[in-house]
This record gives sequence, C-alpha cells and structure tokens, in this order.
Amino acid sequence: MSTQSTDATTPQPYSSDLEFLHDQLVELDLLLFRFAVRTRQLTGGEPSQRGLYVSDEEFTQLLGRVPGRPLWEMGDAAPAPSEQIKHLSQLLDTHRTMVEGRLKATLDNGQMPRLVALARQLDLSLFDHSVLLIATAAELDLRYERICGWLHDDLTRRRPSVQLVLDLFAPGLGQRMEGLEQLQSGALRRHRIIDVQAKKSLPFLRHEVCLGTGVISWLAGRSVSTTSFACIEQFEPDPQLVEKLLLDEELRTRIEHIGQQQQGGTYYLRGISGTGRKSFARAVCGVRRESLLIVDGQQARRLPESEFESLLALLDRAHFLDGSAICWTDIDSLTGNELATRRAQIFAMYHRWRGLTFWTGRIALHESEHDAKGLPIYEEVHLSAPERDLRARLWQRELGSQVADEAHHAVTNVFRFTPGKIHDASATAWLHARSRGADAPNEQDVLAAARRHATPRLGQLAQSVTTPHSWDELMLPPTQRAQLHEIVRRQRQKGTVLEKWGFGRKMSGSHGVSALFFGPPGTGKTMGAAIVAREVSQDLYRIDLSQVVSKYIGETEKHLEKVFSEAEAADAALLFDEADALFGKRGEIQAADDRYANIEVGYLLQRIEAFPGLMILATNLRRNMDQAFLRRLQVIVEFPLPDRVSRAKIWSTIWPSEAPIESSIDPELLAERFELSGGHIRNIALAAAYAAAEEGCSIGMMHVLEAARREYRKLNKLVDAEKFELPR
Repeated sequence: MSTQSTDATTPQPYSSDLEFLHDQLVELDLLLFRFAVRTRQLTGGEPSQRGLYVSDEEFTQLLGRVPGRPLWEMGDAAPAPSEQIKHLSQLLDTHRTMVEGRLKATLDNGQMPRLVALARQLDLSLFDHSVLLIATAAELDLRYERICGWLHDDLTRRRPSVQLVLDLFAPGLGQRMEGLEQLQSGALRRHRIIDVQAKKSLPFLRHEVCLGTGVISWLAGRSVSTTSFACIEQFEPDPQLVEKLLLDEELRTRIEHIGQQQQGGTYYLRGISGTGRKSFARAVCGVRRESLLIVDGQQARRLPESEFESLLALLDRAHFLDGSAICWTDIDSLTGNELATRRAQIFAMYHRWRGLTFWTGRIALHESEHDAKGLPIYEEVHLSAPERDLRARLWQRELGSQVADEAHHAVTNVFRFTPGKIHDASATAWLHARSRGADAPNEQDVLAAARRHATPRLGQLAQSVTTPHSWDELMLPPTQRAQLHEIVRRQRQKGTVLEKWGFGRKMSGSHGVSALFFGPPGTGKTMGAAIVAREVSQDLYRIDLSQVVSKYIGETEKHLEKVFSEAEAADAALLFDEADALFGKRGEIQAADDRYANIEVGYLLQRIEAFPGLMILATNLRRNMDQAFLRRLQVIVEFPLPDRVSRAKIWSTIWPSEAPIESSIDPELLAERFELSGGHIRNIALAAAYAAAEEGCSIGMMHVLEAARREYRKLNKLVDAEKFELPR
C-alpha cells in the first residue's frame, strides 16, 4: 500500500477537492485492510471458505463475543496483533499525519476542501465522516463490491451495510448506539447526503448505506449532478441576462430588488405560458450569482412513486450543498385527491428550505385548496402579456428590420402575444418566407404565422368556428351592421387607444372587447361573430357548455378558467352560444345549490372584467341575462328577423351556382309568404334540394313549398294552407 510522498517539513496545500478526497480514500483503504487482516487472523482458513458454513469453533467464538465489539476484539480469546497489523497501523498513523499537515497548509492558504466544510457546517462526528467516505468509495470503484462481500462474510452483499459500518467505525456498545441513531436520523440522513436502503422485510442492520445521487460530483469540486432526471434543467448564473431581456421597468425593478436581498424566499410566478416566468427566475439568479434548477412539473408528476421521492431527495441535496435555487413549474396542476401525497411532499420540502425558490403556474393558489400542512409563505409575482410598446419592440427584435413596418403594426395591434409566442411566431414567419424563396417575411407571412400560433389548446371544451360568408351575405339593418363594424374597430385599435394613448391606465375596467348578440334563432348571430373574428385576424372558438358546466361544485369554474387562460394565451376570440344558460340572472338563496350558482355567476363577472381579448355572448333571450353582465358589455347588438326585402335577398342568394334551379322559384313571393329567419330559409333550401335529388330533377317551386310546410310544422306554427300552394 503506497501513499503520496511529501516533504514533512513543508507540507503542500491541496490543489483541489479531488486531491483531498483521494487521500481520504487512501486512509479508508488502510482501515479496511487492517480490519480484513484481523478478521482473517481470528477466523483462519482461506477467504474462499468464508461464508460457506459455521463451524463449531466459530459458533463458540460468536457466543463469546462482547456485545457491540468489533469482530477481532474477543476479550482474552483475541490473538496478539501480528507484525502485519502493526505495520498497517504505522502506515495509517503516518498517512494521517501527512493529511493533517497538508490540510493545515490548505486552511492557512485561505481554502477549505468541501469535505471539511461540510463536516464543519453539519458538525459531523468522526463516525459520520467515515460513513460518508465508505459510501463514496462504493460509488467510485467496483472493487469495493468484492471487498464488502468478503467483509460481510457473504459475497451477495456488495454494498456496505449498517452492521459493517458499525463494526468498522463504532466499537463499543455506547458508540454503536450513537452510530445507529446517526444512521437513522443524523445530519447526513436529514440532508439526504447518504441514504439507507433495503427491503422492508430486512432488519435495519442489513440495510445498505448509499451515497445520495449526485453527491459524488459535488465532493470532486463540481455541482451536484442532476443528469439522472430528464425533468431537471440546470442553468448557471448569467449576470447579464436581466439586461438582455426586453422588460418593462416595473418588472426589471422587481428582479433587481429580489436579487439584491440577502435572504432567500419563495416566489410564485403567476402567468400564462410564454410570459417569461422561467426567464424571470433565471434573471433573479443571475443578479444573485446563484445556479438555478428548473423542474418540469408536468413530467415530474408522472414519475413512479420511488422515482418521485428520489427526485425530491436530489433537489434537497442540490439546494443544500450548492445553494442552487429551485423552480418547480406548473405547481397549480397538482390538483385532485390522487396527487395529495405528492403535493404535501413538495410543500414540506419548500417549508424546509431557506434559500431562493420559485413556483410557476397560471392561476392563484389558495391554501384551502391543498390538503398539505399549508402552503409555505410565498410572494406572488404576476407576469402578464406585454403592453403594446413592448410588444412592438419584441416583434422588431424577432422579425428584424427587413420586415415592413405594416407587418409589425398589424401583429402588434391585433395579437396580444406573450414574448415566448412572439418568438415562435416570428420563427414560423421566417420559415414561410424561405419556403417560397423570399429574402424576408411579408405581411401575409407574419399574419399567417401569428394565426397559427394563436390556436389555443382547448380540447373538448370548445370548437373552432369559421364561415365562408361575407359582410354582404349578413342580412342586418344599417344600425346593427354599424355596431359590428364598431366591434372590429375597437379590437383593431385597442392597442393604440388603451396602451399608446394611455386610456387603459386612466380608466379602470376590462381592456378586452365584449359584446352581446341577441335575437331569434337563425338570424345570423354565429355568422356575425365569425365574420367579426375573421375581420380582426383572430380564430373564433365556440364554448361547448355541455363540457364546461358541471354538477360538481367548483368544477365549472375550473373549466372556465382553462377556457379563458388558453384563449388569453393564444389571443383567440370566444363565443358563448346560448349564453343565458351560463350568464343567467342570480336569484335569492333558497337552497344550498343556489349559493354555489350565484358564486359561479360572480366568478364569471370577475373573469369577464379581466379577459383582455374579444368575447361575444349570443342568446335568444336577452331578458334572462343578469344585468351585471350587461353593464360590463361594450356593444349590444340585436339581430332581428329579416324584413321582406332582406328575406327576398336571402332567397335569391341561398342557392349554390352549381345547383339546378328552376325558373319557377320566385324569391319575392317566398319572402312575402314566409316570415322566417335566414337559418330557417337555409333549412328549407337544403330540404328542397334533397327532395329534388331523390326525384332526379331540378329544384322547383313545389319542392320549396313542401319543404316550407315541414319547417312550419317543426316550428309548430299555424299558417294559412294557401301559402303552401303553387302560384296560379
């Protein structure tokens, strides 16, 4: 066994943590060698025979062993130390003297090996230090598997056990009891630096002592390794990041204030996807010169139970050993009873930590919603989509100066995108341009890319609504048509009026555009909403009330929050058809359900106020709408039944150019006879076409009149039979 030679009179300081760790492991090897020689001296025989059987002599020796004493110390029966043991003891003393000298020189030089710093910080005993070393050795070199098998007298046991480390480093019953306590709940266990693993059926003495994942790289002078988990992303501090980001002054000031604080704290970064929540955390860590670990909460929640616990242990180690800040994303997704245990584990971990920590999520957190010990004390930072001027700067940076000003102006005013979505849409616009061989995106490229990235992830809660119809096909009186153009004008120019001209700061209330379309069925409410949305280059989504409304208390609000959040993130327009079912009048509380129904309406009132996009409510019954909703709407448009002139125009334009239409069909006569909405006229035209196709002839007046008769029966309307006869 050789050790590193050095001049005893002038000990050289250690140049690295790895060098100091090497000398510590040399000392461990000497201890294990001496232990093995003593064991073999006592038991006799070749090592290959150990563990195969228990002889009568060995049985007698085991019964005569003093409780808590190492194997080689058997009282009067113990043999005298051999020359080999004496030599190993001398080597061990010499090596320790050399290490002490080099360590003193290192400390005098103003440096401290991490192993020593950890021992001082946790007030580790010599036993703790030795346990940490043998666990480290087992991680570094596979030869320790065979060494542990020999020392255990069982080659199937390849890791140091609790029994082995007690025999090695805790001679005597008193030291053994203290060692057991340290291995169960000491500082190394509390901070997850070592772990004691085994099957539950085994006694504790047979449990294996293991080094925590990632600690080996830290002992060697690097950061705690997190590569074992794909859900962790590690960022080194970037002091210049806060200057690189385009931020408003309020947010920049908030970052610098948090970064300059001496103590840590937990911050909940609330906002929709793409608002820069992770960039905020990275910028704060850059100011503080701290590394940051970002945990993908969606991936982490899907881990098996054992892996999830290992993930929390790794974060514990990184936070304690490296001082790394931790950011757990999508914390608000941990809802439901099935995630209660994991929620409690995360909150308990955040309670323990004293450094800088972050959460990210979309909605506000409430302690009553979580069945943990309670949320740790945290400060909320709300990150919203940038205002117009900042959006313009972001588009300019991402698209570049080669793109025309008209394209910048169009997307800045129409799409209230987050920084992340602006980045993605700009990349798509450049891809469109390159695919057609252009040097730079034009306005159509930019708008098409923006519309593509504006598609929300609403799943089964909403359906996309489009229309092939134009303004000319929408039969409305001039006043109502002007109101629809007013909605378009408000949506197009709200960036200029509310943000650039300052009306948004001057006047409180919603910055979105909300309207109510009411009138009989089939009068064009959905068509009008689709035309308005297309005119302002936004996708329109109709909310499916059957999927949103739930009989379970609180579920409706959760579904609606997802709808509003996704629409806000994608800058999509929303259409609530049959809105009176959801936005109906509140009533007196006569039963328990009435209270929760009124809470639902109250939530909707607040959410409409906060929604910054285009929202259209459509209903057949305006009188059923709650007055509080009507007060919050900027435009209310009545869709009346079309007059005779409008009906005649609908009858004349309802037929496709490819359809075989007989000249006997008289739009003026049909308009005079039947006072119907455009939707019912469409139904009649379609039914007449099916009837003619079945007969194999052109669509004639008889087909139309028969279809009209059936439509009236469906509507339960009584009309003079003469109206359904052919004209003479």
